[in-house]
Amino acid sequence: MQKRILRLALIGGMLPILCLYVLAGLRPAQAQAGSAQALIDAVNAYRVSNGLEPYGVDGGLMSLAQTQSEYMASIQTCTHQRADGSSPGDHGISAENVACGLNLSVEGAIYSQWTDPLHSATLLGPDTGLVGAGMELSGSSVYYTLAVKRLSGEFTYRPPVKPTSVATLPGGTPGLTSSPQPVIYAPATVTPQADGSIVHTIRYGQTLIGIAKAYGITLEQLYAANPKLNPKNPVYYEGQSLVIRVASTATPVPSPSASPRPPTRTPVPTRTATQVPSATPTITLSPTPGLYDRAAASLGGPRRAAAYVIIFASVLGLLLVSLRGFLRKK
Repeated sequence: MQKRILRLALIGGMLPILCLYVLAGLRPAQAQAGSAQALIDAVNAYRVSNGLEPYGVDGGLMSLAQTQSEYMASIQTCTHQRADGSSPGDHGISAENVACGLNLSVEGAIYSQWTDPLHSATLLGPDTGLVGAGMELSGSSVYYTLAVKRLSGEFTYRPPVKPTSVATLPGGTPGLTSSPQPVIYAPATVTPQADGSIVHTIRYGQTLIGIAKAYGITLEQLYAANPKLNPKNPVYYEGQSLVIRVASTATPVPSPSASPRPPTRTPVPTRTATQVPSATPTITLSPTPGLYDRAAASLGGPRRAAAYVIIFASVLGLLLVSLRGFLRKK
C-alpha cells in the first residue's frame, strides 16, 4: 500500500513540472532583428564600400520611418501607404525602401530584398542625402523602413562595385560575396482602356527608364505624361500607376440614316407564365481573413489559466487518492 502511495506521489510531483514546461512552450518567440540605427550603419557602410559618402541622419525622417514600421506591424503588411492614405512624397521623402519577413535581419533586408535596381537606387543613387530608419516587431515578423531625402545626385541605378551578399568568413567574421543584380522590365503590351489611354502599375524591381524602354517611349515622354513626376527628383514606388499614353480624343461617329419601318403586325396574345417562387438563398458566412490569426495570437492568457487549472486539479486528485488509500488501510 505504501509503495502505491509513493508511486502516486511521484506522478503527482511530475505533473506540475510537465504543465510548467508546456506553459513555457506557449510563450511567443521573439524575432532576432537589428535596430533602426543598425540599419542606417549597414546602409552607410554599404555606401562607403561603393565610394559614396554616408547619408546624414535626420530626426524628422527617423520619426516618419519609425511610424511607418509601427503601422506595417499593426496591419502585418509591407506597404508604402500611410495610415491616413498618404504616400512617402507627401511627407518630403524622396525615396523609401520597406522590408518585412520572419526573423529578418538588417543584412537580409539590404542584401536580399533590396538588391533590385529600384531599391538599390535608394541605397546607392544619390551622391549625398539624409536618411531615417525604423524597425518594429510583430511576433516573429520584423518590419523595416528606410526613408531617404536626396540632397545631390539622382536616384539612378548604379551597379555595385562591391559584392552585395553576406557570407561568413573563417573565424566567424562577416564578409561579402558576389551576387548578380536582376534587371526587371515592364511588359511590352498592355490592353488600352476604353478612352484609349494606357496605364502601367509599377511592379517590384522596375525602374522608370526600364518601363519607358519596354513601351518604346523616351524617358522625357514618360515624364510629360505624368506631371507629378519631378525629372530632377522622381519619386516612385511599387504599386504606383504611371500613364504611358494619355486618353485619345473621341472621334464623332455619324448616325446611321433612317430606314423605312416594316409594316405593323397585330400582336398575338401570349400566355403569361406562372411565376414559381424561388428557393430561399442560403447565406454562407465566410471567415474574415486574419481574424483567426489575431484571435489565436491573444490566447496566451487563457492557455496559461487552463494550465494552472490542470495543475490544481491534478494535485487535488492525488490528495484525494492518497486520503482514500490511508482510510482503507485503517
